This record gives sequence, structure tokens and C-alpha cells, in this order.
Amino acid sequence: MKNLRLFLFIIFATVLRATSEPGDDLLGRARELATNHMRPEAVAMLKDHLREHPSDVDARLLYGLILSWEGRYGEAREQLKRVLATHPDYDDALRALINLELWSEHPDRVDQLTVIALRNRPDDTEYLYNRVRALKALNREREAIELVDRLLELQPDHPRAAQMRQDLEDQGREWSASVSQTHEWFTDPKIGGWDESQIALRRRIPYGSLIFRFSRAQHYGILGDQAELEYYWHLRRGTYAYLGAGYSPDANLYPHYRLNADLYHNFPQRLEGSVGIRHMAFSTNINVYTASLGRYQGNWLFTGRTYLSPDVRGLSHSVYFSARRYLNGKGDYFGFRFGRGSSLFETVRAIDLDLLGSTSGSVEMSRTLFRRWNFNFRAGASSEDRLNRNTLMHYLLDSSLTYRF
Repeated sequence: MKNLRLFLFIIFATVLRATSEPGDDLLGRARELATNHMRPEAVAMLKDHLREHPSDVDARLLYGLILSWEGRYGEAREQLKRVLATHPDYDDALRALINLELWSEHPDRVDQLTVIALRNRPDDTEYLYNRVRALKALNREREAIELVDRLLELQPDHPRAAQMRQDLEDQGREWSASVSQTHEWFTDPKIGGWDESQIALRRRIPYGSLIFRFSRAQHYGILGDQAELEYYWHLRRGTYAYLGAGYSPDANLYPHYRLNADLYHNFPQRLEGSVGIRHMAFSTNINVYTASLGRYQGNWLFTGRTYLSPDVRGLSHSVYFSARRYLNGKGDYFGFRFGRGSSLFETVRAIDLDLLGSTSGSVEMSRTLFRRWNFNFRAGASSEDRLNRNTLMHYLLDSSLTYRF
């Protein structure tokens, strides 16, 4: 992304050099400062100049560009919009604003801007490609495929369009099916291991995704079954909800029933927060309250989450931290997680009811295979204190395979 920004800067700088007055070298000095790791000095120079010469649109364009590289998207947006307000046909300013909205992850704004741009330049491949990127991010795959096909007609050798079309076809598949296997064991053989198999079917529907999952576990030779239904509901851009329900007819190893709900919202500065509740019915009812805060930093997602569970002993709590690095636009990643505490958390089973405290760590990865296939793997270990047992080691291996169709 930094290389792309530098490339775009060189293009814009060349255009600005050609349009500036021969005797005026302010833009040249500002460009030189910005490309030599002195962006704050370039910003200050241009700001002082614009205070005295507010109608200098070339200086204002360069000012907005450098602000956008500094991550000051709000200020940069204001400057570029001021340029377009007085010069609506200034093509370089429009391209700069479109790239800013792409970098700041506002595909809805990119869609609106590229629609305007394509009215005047319907065969401009850069505008076409940027609108395809916006439509892909907005999950409007059919429109995006139609547009990328037009782009390939205009430029069959476009360096990214063919791959984009393939990605759109994969992203637009409405069904996926998965199988997973989990194996857990303890250093104390008296506790017995936990083996669990799952099958799941996922369907994309308007405003979200619906998932059906069936699980069968074995512990101490006892079998237990659970059926689950989950719904990820997109309420509006930046806000979505998670609703889940599970039922175990035998209630041997899983709660007799459970209900989950979370509300997620994206905040400025690439932050995402959530609040939620878990209700589980064992021999007694258990409620777990949860909240999280995550931040995207480059290709990384850092998340902290807490679980609070009131019971007869008081308020049990756990805190977890995870870091995940995304490798590409397909959702491939690797990451790790560290946790400490004593409350119950996401996967509550019968073997978790005597947990008093633990310190845990795990690593995970997700990788796309042969376009439609995806493989997930997780391995972890924890040191636990349980009723009548101290410093017990608990190990976990989990893998799953998903196919989209």
C-alpha cells in the first residue's frame, strides 16, 4: 500500500509540476520535502501558503494528498472537497479523493464518486477498477462482475482485473459446507479427553448469513449431541449483530439449551467494539456477559475481550487478547491468542463447569486452498486450576475444512 501511495504521488506531482507557474517553486519544494521523509514540514509550508493564497488549487491538492499519507483522512478529505467545489472537473482532485476513500475504507463513498467520474469518462479503466473494488467491498458481486467484464473488454491485459473477477466469483458463492474435528486431552488421565466432530452449512441471505451446525462429542465414553442455529445480521454499514441458539436433547455434555447475542459496531480510527450475553441452561442457569474492543493496524487486527459471569462465589472474570495478521484479500490469516481468568467463555461444555482459573495460549491459521476450499487449524495449551485439582495442563488441537459452492 505504501508503494502504491508513492506511485500515485509521483503521478500527481508530475501533473502539478506541469500546471504550476514556471517562476513558482513552492510546490516543488513541498514535493521534495514530502518525498524525503519531511511531510510535517511540507504540510506546514503549504498551510502557510494557502492562508495567503486560498485560491491556489494546485497547492491545496498537494496539501490534501500529503495529509492523506499522514493518515489525517478527515482533514485531507476537507481539502480535496474544497478543490472540487470550485473546480468540479479537476480530474486529479477527484482521483485523489477516490484513493483517499479507498485507503480510509469507505467503499460506499468510492461507489458514489466513481459513478460521477464515469459519467464524464465512461471508458476510464482506473475509475472502472476502483468502482469494482468498491462494489466488491459492499458485497455487490453481480454488479462488480458486469463492470469488470467491461473493463477486460477495454483492457484485456489489465494486471489485476482477471484475478479480481475470479475473486468476485468465489466471494459471490452463497453456500458453504464445513467439517471440523477437535481433540483435547489433560495431563491427568482421570479426567478423560474430549473428542468432538462438527458439520456446518452456511447460507448467505439478504442482510447477513445463516449457519446450521451439528456437533457430536465424546467424553469418558459418554456421547452428547448439540444442534445450533446462528445468524449474522447486517443492520447497517458498520453495525451488525450475532444471534445464536443451541439445543442438546440429551444434555449429557452440552447445556440443555443456550442463547447468544452480540452487537458489533465500527468506530473511527479503525476500531470495532461489541457487547453481548451468553445464557446456558445446565442443572442451573448460567449467564456470561462479554465485551470486546478491536483495532485494525495495517494488516493486523488486535482484539481484547472480557467475560464476566456472576455466580454464588461472586463475579468470575476472564480477559483475552488476540492478534491476527491477514495475508490477502481472501481472508487468509495467522494469529495467536492469550487468556487468563476464571469465568466461563465461548465454548461452555460439561467439562468446563469445574474450572476455577486458567492461563492459556493458542496459535491459529486459515488458508485458502484451490479457490473454493479453506483450511483452518488451531493448537493451544492452558494451565488450569479446577475443583480438587491444581496446575492441570490442558491441550487442544482443532482443524476444519470448508467448501464454497
